[in-house]
Amino acid sequence: MAMSAAETVWGRNGLRPMSTEYGPDGGDSAATLRAVTRRSHLLLAALVAAAALVLSACGGDSEPSGGGGDEASAGQSVYEDNCARCHGPDGEGGVGPQLGDGAVAENFPDIADQITVIREGRNGMPAWEDSLTPEEIEAVATYEREELGQ
Repeated sequence: MAMSAAETVWGRNGLRPMSTEYGPDGGDSAATLRAVTRRSHLLLAALVAAAALVLSACGGDSEPSGGGGDEASAGQSVYEDNCARCHGPDGEGGVGPQLGDGAVAENFPDIADQITVIREGRNGMPAWEDSLTPEEIEAVATYEREELGQ
């Protein structure tokens, strides 16, 4: 069957011409456009949801948390929630420098210097003074020295 150029609609592979009856409602171009638009909106929504999942997996808690109880457990909780992703769960280092095995006490003989770095940040480390309370900063510094420093 011979078709004029106006009647030719190219197939999915772009290789075979198809009659104008192909598609929803026998060639209704408005219906085809609506179907494509609907699918593109669904695809966009799926991409946004996937991006949100990926970003939430990479980030931390929006609220830094300290624990309850004594200073060591509060420091451990703050460390696990905010520091471990860069310095490692046991202070072994990673993106950030090693804190375990006495590295903190070696680099910061005075705890006040360590607290200043935690509070104000340095090099690639973010400042935590807007996210953590002074008590949480002191608790995590103590935890890094006494528990991770062993």
